[in-house]
Amino acid sequence: MKRKNNYIYLISLIILYFLLEFLINFIFIKLLGGYDNKINYDLSVIYSRLFVILLFLIIAILNRRVFDYLKFNIIALKKIMLFFLGGIIYSFIVIFIKNQNFTEYSFHWPPDRAYFLLSAIFVAPFYEEIFNKGLPIEYLLRKNISPVFITIFISVLFSLSHLPSIGQMFYALILGIITALIYIKERNLIYPIIFHFVYNFTVLCIY
Repeated sequence: MKRKNNYIYLISLIILYFLLEFLINFIFIKLLGGYDNKINYDLSVIYSRLFVILLFLIIAILNRRVFDYLKFNIIALKKIMLFFLGGIIYSFIVIFIKNQNFTEYSFHWPPDRAYFLLSAIFVAPFYEEIFNKGLPIEYLLRKNISPVFITIFISVLFSLSHLPSIGQMFYALILGIITALIYIKERNLIYPIIFHFVYNFTVLCIY
């Protein structure tokens, strides 16, 4: 019974953590008029994430033990190449599912989507792997929660953050599972960030 209650407490805590992040994002979008303007929406997402990072740094300065949950360790070149290649393979699987005509693929960076691409390619992989996955996964691992449960639980929460698009939810769920497993195995945030970055870059700039 005690273990069950511990699970319920930790699940509730992580859900509240995700809801708080969602609320901050929602407030920024509303204040900057993002729901009525695509550019403002993309900018508000960037600003809200920068605010969360600033908030985390303040908390970490007040309690330096928080930094212990940020696992950036020495990297191995072979593993970098492995996860880089893995990101490419997964991204092309997604691209193939969406559009099987490979002749239409080309690199592009539309000016009208610059803020979106900046957010999705350069901000999202770092932010999401650290704050949506790395920190909560590391916290739950230290509480001796089952890695299988952690992987499914965090990946589902991560996919829900991509509502209302069902398609985006599905791909985010698979991406979440892959990067969660990478982190749990390696305990190094750099590897899932690389995988996520390669995936986002390939899907958004080539497809």
